[in-house]
Amino acid sequence: MAMVNGVGKEYDITMKCGTYCKTTTSQYMLCGMQGKDTTTAGFTGYVTNAEATGLSSSITADYALGIIQSYQSANSEYMTVRLFGISRAICSASVNAGDWVKAYEGSSVTTRRGQVTAIADASSITAGIATTSSFTCILGRALNDGQTGAAISLFLNPQLYDRQFIGES
Repeated sequence: MAMVNGVGKEYDITMKCGTYCKTTTSQYMLCGMQGKDTTTAGFTGYVTNAEATGLSSSITADYALGIIQSYQSANSEYMTVRLFGISRAICSASVNAGDWVKAYEGSSVTTRRGQVTAIADASSITAGIATTSSFTCILGRALNDGQTGAAISLFLNPQLYDRQFIGES
């Protein structure tokens, strides 16, 4: 794992690219890691809800780790992933400035994989629920409005990505 230092880049790491990450459209998408990585997979990131087979079969929106920063290509081996701070992210639906956001986890994974969605104002967040319960991982807060497919700015805060925060939207 390589750390990139500089202005605002202290929370960027370098990861190997999973299959779907090797495309120009993966920039600003959410990625996660395989829970039980093998030595062949190493420190590999996968776009959330993107892959249906192989190592990435359990990479769901519940396991979002950060946001891909680099502009990838089919030949990319490595990518830069932001774990904390200000980042851009792609919207799966309308998001308003100030909304709490989470990784999209709906059924339209082929068109909305790796994107963020707002958590409804009516969602309840309760601490202390068992980790086997249904949960929603809050990834951060939107800094501006955005529509489906648009890139918005958000404050990515991994301290909010915790199984202690439970919610349904």
